[in-house]
Amino acid sequence: ANATRGYKAGSYTTVSATRAGQLTPVTQESVLAYEGGFKATLADRALQLNGAIYYYDYTDKQLRGRRDVPPFGALEALVNIPKSNIFGAELQAVIRPFAGLTLAPSVSYVKSKIEAPFVNFRGDGFPPAVDLSGEPFPYTPKWTGNVDVEYQWNLTQDLTSFVGANLALRSHTFSGLGQQADYRIPGYALLDLRAGIKSADGRWNASIWGQNVTNKYYVMSVGHLQDVVSRTVGMPVTYGISLGWRY
Repeated sequence: ANATRGYKAGSYTTVSATRAGQLTPVTQESVLAYEGGFKATLADRALQLNGAIYYYDYTDKQLRGRRDVPPFGALEALVNIPKSNIFGAELQAVIRPFAGLTLAPSVSYVKSKIEAPFVNFRGDGFPPAVDLSGEPFPYTPKWTGNVDVEYQWNLTQDLTSFVGANLALRSHTFSGLGQQADYRIPGYALLDLRAGIKSADGRWNASIWGQNVTNKYYVMSVGHLQDVVSRTVGMPVTYGISLGWRY
């Protein structure tokens, strides 16, 4: 367990500016962080279990929002949130029920919150500015998870073969303040598969793999420019071959 105090120097937005008002710098950010956790090796080393819980108390957190820049209105800029916090917990396991098989599930919960009255514009940038206290941070899904499974076996004395799968999940979030429907990023799950061989000494390996093998259509980010809402989507199903050599 530990408690720490951290700081982030004042800065300004890195987006392209239309007028100098967009580049008005923000003040220093500080955070008081409380963390506690454990690491446990159990069942005669067949189970490794790690967990953590944390609470971050922010003052003047720097976040991408908007500033009223006449005559253009609300333009993107870096802003300070007077008071905000993040509460989170993580749990991770590595399970080896028998020789060759490894299961590695993990889950993470994050709840972010703007505390003090904080008046700014919603994601679309249209007036009026509103009090956004009580809202979560953008791009902060409450739940994320991952399950990785791999099985290895000896083909010969000098060759090892393996097959594996990875499932990554995340809940919905929003790309901007205000939790507007147009800026909602739905939750999704992605499945990757892999198989290959490698030398017993680990010097070389060869594998084939597939990413997003279910060809899931998913949104990674949403933005607003003038009168257009644009979405950036993730890669469709992708296959490949990898060769590796260590020296």
